[in-house]
Amino acid sequence: MYLHGCALFAYSGFSFKISKKLLEYPAEYISSGDVRLVMDYKFGELIYGVLSGHWTRQLDYSPPVVEDCMRLGELWTAVSYLLWSGVLRVEQGDFGQAKACEEKLEQIGDLYEHDFARARRYTVSARRYLKCRKLRQALHDAEKGISLSASVGQNLNLLNFTGIKAHIQILLGDLKGADKSLKQGHEIISREKRITPWHISSFVLGRFLFDLRQLEDAQKSRDGAKVRSFRDKARHSKKAAYRISRKFAPNRTEMLRLIGVCDWLSGKYKKALEWFAESVSTGQKLDALPELARTYLEIGKRLQERKSKIDRLNGLRAEDYLEKARQMFVAIGLDKDLDDLHEIEVCGEKK
Repeated sequence: MYLHGCALFAYSGFSFKISKKLLEYPAEYISSGDVRLVMDYKFGELIYGVLSGHWTRQLDYSPPVVEDCMRLGELWTAVSYLLWSGVLRVEQGDFGQAKACEEKLEQIGDLYEHDFARARRYTVSARRYLKCRKLRQALHDAEKGISLSASVGQNLNLLNFTGIKAHIQILLGDLKGADKSLKQGHEIISREKRITPWHISSFVLGRFLFDLRQLEDAQKSRDGAKVRSFRDKARHSKKAAYRISRKFAPNRTEMLRLIGVCDWLSGKYKKALEWFAESVSTGQKLDALPELARTYLEIGKRLQERKSKIDRLNGLRAEDYLEKARQMFVAIGLDKDLDDLHEIEVCGEKK
């Protein structure tokens, strides 16, 4: 009961403090020989850790836990355990381990004709491809997830995939497609009374990224009316992003960076750098390497802009942050980000 309560309080976003207490209390009473209780404890620990941002080494993916779940007929727990293990590894740039979770989910889905497992497999793979910036593969798997979720009436999963799809479309430059996806997401939200941070987080992230892209494009075209309109929308999305980032750690580093971008585009340069610094601190704490590297890239990009009267953050210049980003992109194997870095460096040299 305590362990199920732990998962519930964390998953709902109601209280990580209560979730932690519910996890700690029964720990000393659990015998290693009680397989079911050990399984429940591991699952509660994983849910609390991933969602709250306590990404310790104890959260390593454990095949024996999955096998115990399967042997006891706890398919839902096995699938959920694999989902959160995969999400965590994607965020930390451990793409090999994330793919292992995907493969196990696919195996369960095929063996038991389990649509829940199949949908979760696409959740992990779409996030992995997106994180690697393999955007066409990410779009394919997001659409597969949308189709499957719609066919079995999993509306909240559909909302999650819709947000992921919009994010991918924005990165591909398909703003009309992203706008359509976001409108579909709004329709789902209007029909649902309660939505967990997990299910809405990707949608909030996609909405925020879309508004920022529109704002930046309007500023480049010097369209005053559009700038004012999109600035208001971006500020609204900024508030939603901050709220959800406190309840869902996997997107936290990226959302804090986008909040910094929002303030930067609004001319609040010092405040923007404070948000960038918080994104760096969060990324370092979580070991969220891909998004930490992208925050370094964003800082370097913004510091070298002509309009920036600030040329350093924490004693480091633009070129220092770009070099830190380069080293991490190489280490993780993010080739598309290296191309983006090269373009930024070329623009900086022209200036």
